[in-house]
Amino acid sequence: MKWEDKLKVLIELLRQDSRVRAAKVVSNIGIEIASTFTEGIGETEFDAMIAAFNALAEMLVAEMKQGQLEQMYIRGTDGFIMVMQVGPNSILTISLPKDARMAFIFSEIKRTLDKIGKSF
Repeated sequence: MKWEDKLKVLIELLRQDSRVRAAKVVSNIGIEIASTFTEGIGETEFDAMIAAFNALAEMLVAEMKQGQLEQMYIRGTDGFIMVMQVGPNSILTISLPKDARMAFIFSEIKRTLDKIGKSF
């Protein structure tokens, strides 16, 4: 199974999780691989923002000599957005409610990635 197909399996598993509002995987250059997003979101622009945000965060981590970027959290008044690398060229973005337990969600995603054959 190709890596992109495995990421689609991950997205389908996330779609079944009631805590996950939306999930998307894009390439490092902003091309959608898999998504649970509904239509109406400016997807092309959103995909480009994810890739750009990830690239900026990678530069910040390198500049601050903190190793390699693993994950980012953005907290809004109504919830969280978690962004993480899920392979050398793929970025996972997840929207979660404000009462989500981030460490638990991260652990579940890592375990799922391990199950589908790719750790990060």
